[in-house]
Amino acid sequence: MTDLTDVMKRYKHIKEKLIIVENQFEKFKQVFQADFEPIIAEVEAVRITQAEMEAVRIIQQEQQRNASTGTVPVAGNVNVSLREIPQEEDPGPPSPSPSPSPGKPSSDDGPGPAKMTRRIPKSEDVETAVAAKKPRLSGQLSKLYRKLCKRFHPDVHGDDQEFLKIQEKYESGDNAGLLDTAIQNDIPIDEYIDNREEMANYWQQEISRMEQEIYNLTHMLPWVWCMADERTRLSLRPTMIVQIQQHGM
Repeated sequence: MTDLTDVMKRYKHIKEKLIIVENQFEKFKQVFQADFEPIIAEVEAVRITQAEMEAVRIIQQEQQRNASTGTVPVAGNVNVSLREIPQEEDPGPPSPSPSPSPGKPSSDDGPGPAKMTRRIPKSEDVETAVAAKKPRLSGQLSKLYRKLCKRFHPDVHGDDQEFLKIQEKYESGDNAGLLDTAIQNDIPIDEYIDNREEMANYWQQEISRMEQEIYNLTHMLPWVWCMADERTRLSLRPTMIVQIQQHGM
């Protein structure tokens, strides 16, 4: 039988780690953008030019269709906003991963650095996440809600933000969210659960999802760049430039 207590402890630990990694990644991203600002600006300028050309092409095609069919276009000015034009990314061929520094994961541990945006987990991870059913609660849901409200009441907690979040989760039927709040604050939840195995399976799926997210973040360009020493950066820079040019930001 799965030890639900151990699963809960691991879930809490991984979630705390993910928050730390996310915050660190945001700092690394700012450093990375500053170090490669000219390249990033150049790639962005090319993208905008391509979007402009595509917008003009679409408008011209529409005008030609209207002229050939005798359709009268609606009066008014055509205002093309480059920022509103969706631009599909061309993933291109994968670039070779840089040689790992001592103590860093090798390419055998997974794919090399990705582009700036977060990677979508592998298809099997997505399917697993979708298949994971949220845990059912017993008829004691109201009891858990009252307990959380008492713990985070503004008169006790001094801040009404968490109290309002708990109310929102309860009113929207977010049972897993209420359980998550309880777990993060070391409140036992056994009495609110009908099926321990179902509960353990759900949190194990969440652990896998968060571990995948941590892996993704720590293998992206900003993280790899900022974790490298100066000597390694010299050899990494050409690869980084190619990655930016191929994938953008």
